[in-house]
Amino acid sequence: IADTMPSARPPSARGVTVSGYLRTRWLPTREGRLRPTTSFRCEQMIDRYVLPHIGRVPLRSLTITHLEDLYALLRCSVSHHGGPLGP
Repeated sequence: IADTMPSARPPSARGVTVSGYLRTRWLPTREGRLRPTTSFRCEQMIDRYVLPHIGRVPLRSLTITHLEDLYALLRCSVSHHGGPLGP
């Protein structure tokens, strides 16, 4: 029966990683509402700070621990300008 029942999730949501979600769903929905420079900076920040650490995590497996670990790492990181990252 389970094989014949439709899934509660759309097929496109299966196996989506944090990277896939941010790049194909989240960013595109923001681009029309943000200034081009803000959209560009969001994409840069995601590419530089988020994706290297949690980009491969399946979205459905993302936990608060992933985010807390990322934030702790970022608090100790140095920006590309050499200074500390801002809050």
